[in-house]
Amino acid sequence: MKQKKNKSGEKSMGRNQLVAIALFQIILIISIEFIIPISYRSYLDGIGPGAGGAGEGKESSWLNEKVSLLGELFTNFMPSVAAQEPQLYCCERTKEGAICQTAGQEQCNPSFRSAAGKCEDGALATCVLGCCLKNGVASESVPALTCQQAGGDFFSGKSCDEVPQAIKGCCAIGDQYSFTTESRCNILAKTSGIQANFRLDIQSEATCLALKFEDAEGCCETNGRFQFGTQRACTEKRGTFNEGKLCSNPDLVAGGSTCVRQKSTGCADGLDGVYWYDSCGNRENIYDTNRERSWSNGLVLPKAQSCGANTANINSASCGNCNYLSGSVCGRFNSNTSRPSVGDYICKDLFCRNTLESNGVPKIRKSGESWCVYDSETGQGQDVVGSRHWRALCIDGEQIIEPCSDFRQQVCMQGSVDVGGQEYVESACVTNRWRECLNIQDRDVCANNTGCSWFDSPRNWEGFGNNTCVPKTSPGFDISSFIQNEQAPQSPGSGVGRAVGDAAVCNAGSYFCQVKMKKSGLFGGGGCKGNCECTKEEWRNKMNDRCNALGDCGASVNVAGEFTQDGYAIYSKKVSEEFDEQEFFQKAKRIPLKDSYLNSLKRVFILPLEGEGRGITGRVVAITGLDTNLQQMIKDYKNLGGKMGLPAEASGRSAIATETEGFFDKLNIDSDGFSEAAAAVAIFFIAKSFGVSDAIAGVVAVTYLIYPKFFEGIGKEFLSKYVSTGLGGMIVAILIAVILQELFGDIINDIGKALFGEEYTKVVYFSCQAALPPDGGAKCDLCNKDSRRPCSEYRCKSLGATCELMNKGTSQELCVSVAEDDLVSPKIENVRVETAGHEVANLVPGASAKIQKTGGSCLEPFSSVRLSIIANEASQCKFDFEHGTSFDEMTFWLSGTNFYLREHPLTLTPPGNPINGSGTGEFRPGVENTFFIKCKDRNGNKNAEDFTLSFCVDVAPDRTPPRVVETSPISGSFLPFGTTQREVKVYTNEPAACKWNLIDSSYEQMLNRFTCLNKIDEVQSNGAWLCKANMSMQQGENNFYLRCKDNPNGGNGSVQNVNSQSFMYKLTVADELKIASISPSGGEIKLGSRGQPIPLEVQTSGGANNRAYCFYSFTGYGVQENVFSETGGSAHKSLLALEDGQYTFFIRCQDSASNEARAQVSVRVNVDRTAPQLVRVFVTGGSLMIVTDEVSSCRYSDKDFSYADGKVLEPDNSVVHSAPLSQVPATMYLRCRDGFGNEGLRLVRPRD
Repeated sequence: MKQKKNKSGEKSMGRNQLVAIALFQIILIISIEFIIPISYRSYLDGIGPGAGGAGEGKESSWLNEKVSLLGELFTNFMPSVAAQEPQLYCCERTKEGAICQTAGQEQCNPSFRSAAGKCEDGALATCVLGCCLKNGVASESVPALTCQQAGGDFFSGKSCDEVPQAIKGCCAIGDQYSFTTESRCNILAKTSGIQANFRLDIQSEATCLALKFEDAEGCCETNGRFQFGTQRACTEKRGTFNEGKLCSNPDLVAGGSTCVRQKSTGCADGLDGVYWYDSCGNRENIYDTNRERSWSNGLVLPKAQSCGANTANINSASCGNCNYLSGSVCGRFNSNTSRPSVGDYICKDLFCRNTLESNGVPKIRKSGESWCVYDSETGQGQDVVGSRHWRALCIDGEQIIEPCSDFRQQVCMQGSVDVGGQEYVESACVTNRWRECLNIQDRDVCANNTGCSWFDSPRNWEGFGNNTCVPKTSPGFDISSFIQNEQAPQSPGSGVGRAVGDAAVCNAGSYFCQVKMKKSGLFGGGGCKGNCECTKEEWRNKMNDRCNALGDCGASVNVAGEFTQDGYAIYSKKVSEEFDEQEFFQKAKRIPLKDSYLNSLKRVFILPLEGEGRGITGRVVAITGLDTNLQQMIKDYKNLGGKMGLPAEASGRSAIATETEGFFDKLNIDSDGFSEAAAAVAIFFIAKSFGVSDAIAGVVAVTYLIYPKFFEGIGKEFLSKYVSTGLGGMIVAILIAVILQELFGDIINDIGKALFGEEYTKVVYFSCQAALPPDGGAKCDLCNKDSRRPCSEYRCKSLGATCELMNKGTSQELCVSVAEDDLVSPKIENVRVETAGHEVANLVPGASAKIQKTGGSCLEPFSSVRLSIIANEASQCKFDFEHGTSFDEMTFWLSGTNFYLREHPLTLTPPGNPINGSGTGEFRPGVENTFFIKCKDRNGNKNAEDFTLSFCVDVAPDRTPPRVVETSPISGSFLPFGTTQREVKVYTNEPAACKWNLIDSSYEQMLNRFTCLNKIDEVQSNGAWLCKANMSMQQGENNFYLRCKDNPNGGNGSVQNVNSQSFMYKLTVADELKIASISPSGGEIKLGSRGQPIPLEVQTSGGANNRAYCFYSFTGYGVQENVFSETGGSAHKSLLALEDGQYTFFIRCQDSASNEARAQVSVRVNVDRTAPQLVRVFVTGGSLMIVTDEVSSCRYSDKDFSYADGKVLEPDNSVVHSAPLSQVPATMYLRCRDGFGNEGLRLVRPRD
């Protein structure tokens, strides 16, 4: 029938078409209310009937299953869902080599400690972060173990600003001043041999540096000699001090001084001005051509009253009142200054006028200022690869550039302070605590961390994934760890642990987005329906921005403005319900980022830019599977919506709201009609949950909408005893839909697709990878051009893949290309088999190799064969399944990474049955399986010919039972005291059903089942299949016996191989951890001096293997804790430096099983700062007797003396001391010292 056209020429729609379209719009807007609970109920409540033993019980008919599920569904139509969070552990070291990371237990290196919980929550004592103080230098956010191994003092859970020993003050050593910690000040004093004066009251570097221009002055007369100086110096000389008078003062001249005033000019040590000097060489007042005003009648004239006060007097010929804070200091005149009217000294300029600035534009900086210099824009992922933060200082007109820690492990921060009414910029290099950000899930927690920022989804995009806490300054990665040593092959995977950890950080920025699409039918309605933003350029750009924020990741540029390599890849492809990741990556369309966006990454650079960079895309995959995040994404896709054609990210109406705006207004359905429409919608989606197609579900729903009484009549006839009439009608409608699906599904589906269109899912995947340097080394020399910012290995290697820093650690470091003349592509020279029982056959270096079992037979199904593909030089290698594919077009990275390696680790895990489909890349039993490898070296030379690696899979019946390859917790682990139940995870090398028992028995006799993920496509990220069970525990050792059988789903007469011997699994519930003793146990502690060490000692008993780690705090358990310096066994000790006062020690100990013990003790510390006092002095029997108020040792002399130079008053360490009266002087100078070093001087006249 022809459609009528309206006046505008457009086709008009009939009533039925409008009803159909309106119904589908209602379906779309309400669908999420029904589909999410149903899908979650199906996939999160278990793994189906008889999970772990599928195929063993009776099978119900499909209709009984549908009716049964319907009854359950309407009994609890909206079930609640709670996703169980995985158990996290604090790993002292991960298998990839990362230190103190929170991860799954399976990622922890079993050779190191681990504990349940997060590192940042204090789960593991050695991984608690705090302030580390070594040699007076304080470092923030250092793990306890790292600090202790470095020999530092650790302060747990504290910022260095909270640690008294790490607080900076003004350190004066002679006339030298520096702004540092007290302990560092003491170290410098010992080095120089001069007594230090440390002042905590000064908290500004500029003010500290200005102190050298302050002290009470006058002329000191010593035995007829007149010298100008300080009162302290005069006292030390035992002279007569004439405060406020010059040595040319008329009164002093009358008293014998021969010094004539104002004979010359010059600078004075430690002072900023130009001064007059008398004929004796004594400093007088500020130089002024008005001599009388300057001489001031022979009295000291303060600077504030001298000529040109409060100004810098830079280059003034007549006034030498220089002002350090205003930017001038005394100096000899030169060609760049004016000539003074008298003498050779003038106020020279202290301002730094040609400064290094982040934007390349010099500024004028005051002396004492410090500021930050950045190689590029910084923050929010804008720091470029190879960049570093720098701290610049202006000291007496000289600019000094100090580097912050490389790899942006420190960031430079600056602020303004007021010093003497002038604004000064001060800066500091602080620790970049970037890893903390990656573990934060809460927006407010992220905002409260000064080093983190919250990366929001633009306009609340559903296709953006979770909002993320990212570092404000992205860290740099050690590029050298991505490039394996050229000299000699290493053991498999060695030298790349750190690189794997860095790549994992990047991989957190990968994202798998499912776009809901619809192909137009007769009634139209085609186009994008959900997560449409994932198809847009803005989405791709934002994904790369987030990737950049994690570190040296994604599409990026280096410090020379050249694009880095392999940092990202974007794939897009229509997918079927049965998602095949291998097919996806082989056939997906690659989408590049646009040049306009890439060019915007070239922000502000100081190093010269030469040429235009280029972006090269890539993918990190391994032959055993994809990266961990992607595997989880694919699993989520399959479990939570992939088979229903809905975006797995959809979690609310907003995912599809854009296509339904305004439709309720257009429909004009009243409340009764909407009630029927809602029922029709429910029918549609519940029917779909039973596998009914869109077309059939839609037809039945529309029929119900038009003829509801028909269905309700049948429902009343058959179901009125159990449900209401309306609900009965809905159930009947659903059953009819299910029956139609079974009988006429294909025909009706085809008709429905033609009328209403066909829904499908498009997957867009953004892969965030480590950014590697450009090929070759054409730009290496740029690193040597800037003398103010010296080259580092990180900066050098960022400029090119062949750049190397030569002469490291010397003054002749140089960044050069080590392969300028290399024009030869890499060659695979060997293939090594790491798995026993297998071998390499027919190896032709550079051409081909075959992998087989020893003796020549095919690989067994589900076997894991580990290989090392060895190249003759560090290279990137890829593989594909089609002969002749170029390196750039190949999809899969050989080692699962884009690193330059000499040895590429590879694991083959062939399946035991053919993979359905006709796509390439399948491992097929009974035939030769081949894939093709090409490599590229650091100079950009690529293989033109393939290296062929082949193997076959045994077609003989599988006679080998499953093997347990991994457990969590690891067998032999300790569990917390009092544990009565624990979830155990077991991984097998092939899909399996597993059981466990408390006594050893056959599989059939074992009483307890594991719940197993045992479909072929449910392989986990470790290449194994997961089974889990809750096991009951008793105190002490618990032994469990595990057995499994393969082919768990049976069918087609398949043989099921069963373990004939049990896997022994042991877990031990640890004894209670107790604190047995604490010393000191309380009371009073008497010290002789401030900071005298007090040993705090704790003894523990019980716990996991009788070992524990202990912390102490002065404020409370878990609050500002410090780890004991000696800990990890049963004895724990720290030396504490305490002032006098009342202290309470809060002691907390923890073992590897997360057992915890607490105790507290209070002590009173009294510091004895008083010298021994004389209680009595008397003469008896020809001896002088002296009694002191405490045990002490005394020395005497006939004049003032130092204690070591005096004569001994016998005996030492007593309260009564004596000496023959005939031997003591008439006036005795007496010094007595107690055991704490306190001493005092007393005058004794024994004959009075």
